[in-house]
Amino acid sequence: MSGATSFLVEDRRYAYAVAYIRALENKLLTAQFINQLLEAEEEKSLFRMLHGTEYGVDSAEAIQEKCREELTGAIYLVRQLSLDSLLTEILTMKYDFYNIKALLKAKYFPKDMEPSLLDGGNLDVKELRYAITEGKMRKFPERFADAIRKAENEFEKTKELSVIDIVLDKEYVNNLYRVSSEYGRPFFIEYLKLLTDLSNIKIFLRVHDQGKDRSFLERVLLDHGRLGKEVFFSPVEEFASGVHTDFSHLLEQGLNYWKEDGSAVRFERLADEYILEFLKSTKHVVFGPEVLLAYLMIKENEIKSIRTIVSGKINGVPVDMIKERIAQ
Repeated sequence: MSGATSFLVEDRRYAYAVAYIRALENKLLTAQFINQLLEAEEEKSLFRMLHGTEYGVDSAEAIQEKCREELTGAIYLVRQLSLDSLLTEILTMKYDFYNIKALLKAKYFPKDMEPSLLDGGNLDVKELRYAITEGKMRKFPERFADAIRKAENEFEKTKELSVIDIVLDKEYVNNLYRVSSEYGRPFFIEYLKLLTDLSNIKIFLRVHDQGKDRSFLERVLLDHGRLGKEVFFSPVEEFASGVHTDFSHLLEQGLNYWKEDGSAVRFERLADEYILEFLKSTKHVVFGPEVLLAYLMIKENEIKSIRTIVSGKINGVPVDMIKERIAQ
């Protein structure tokens, strides 16, 4: 992971942004505090501990809304600090695709999806809702309109809800690769490749759990990773030996747990932690936009952790099982 610093290149235009983010990082929850939340014995104790943080509310319903506000605020913040349109796309594109997924699913299985939508992406949420509902996408950038059409066409053929995720995940990665390549800063390209490799391993494990065949695996694997796709077509017993990367050790650890317990949760957590460590390498950046991506993703992980802990505690999930889903 020490090699991650080799992808960092200074850009002095971002001196103010980096200084601003460094101040905000002091408010991020520490691993020690997260562990204290995990050990809270009562719901009241849990919410009492959250007071004094950005998540100071008194109920599970309120914490969900607060988490949504925190994420939206972080998205808008990095948008404001971005000095490059391509960077803004990189930072916020995932939220556009998140909203597209939610609205397409709502179109085919009608229900009110508004609470699940996120502001701050490149596409206005109200305009996006209208475009998908009415099928009028003339005003939208072609890359988004094309992605929506592909997802709709595949759904109409199969009537399987999962194809919406499959198509749009691929479209997201393809578009992110295009924009990151055009932006040209090595850290963002390397982040995408790492994210793709680890996502493909997660996909590989899930496909085997579901008993799906090779043709299905070929459909769902993402492009633009460093690992060749042929690696994923080997027998599961030989899979780890065919992967030679900096994260081979965590793959072996995660696979051993998967074979013993039949769960990919351990690998998913280890993969998320590996990505976090990659992002945290930006602590060496004095001037550069990489800090914006790192802050947004680390903040998003913090929000996910809070949601997981609160939900788990309220529903009586054992602490060890909650911990297994918390990347730190």
